[in-house]
Amino acid sequence: MITADRLRGVMQTSIVLTELQHNQVQVRLVQILLSMTMVFAALDPAALILGAHTSLTHQVALLAYSPTLLAYSFVALAVLMLPHALMQAFCPAHPWRRGITQLACFALLLASLQWMYLAYLSLALDIGAITFIWIKTAIGALGYSLIMALSLNAERARQYFDCHQ
Repeated sequence: MITADRLRGVMQTSIVLTELQHNQVQVRLVQILLSMTMVFAALDPAALILGAHTSLTHQVALLAYSPTLLAYSFVALAVLMLPHALMQAFCPAHPWRRGITQLACFALLLASLQWMYLAYLSLALDIGAITFIWIKTAIGALGYSLIMALSLNAERARQYFDCHQ
């Protein structure tokens, strides 16, 4: 017969996660997935603008003031989002976690504006499908940015109330 103390000892040394630990791991994995999806989504238009001169994205970008600047700004935003994904993957309790998350939140907000700008430019070419895709991507980036902002605000509120009790 297994006693409760013996079972507790076995559980403490095993790799079985508690429900809370399991949920934390799942949240981290989803954040890694979402962050990397947004990084790749920002790199896609940059690659099409810079490398595929026959693509619709390049044709739409030609309507902008500087297609090259537009492409490099997408690359810069992807680079600003990447530390968040890496932090979630390798060191979620990093001392700069809050600043890295704020940077990713801001980069997602700017990327959302960039995709909306591309959607706006595509209206002149009357290409409905690509306009919808960019609007959908912009809304997704904006939503993820808002979720990060709410999380950051909730964390700050929790710290404030913990200190003032």
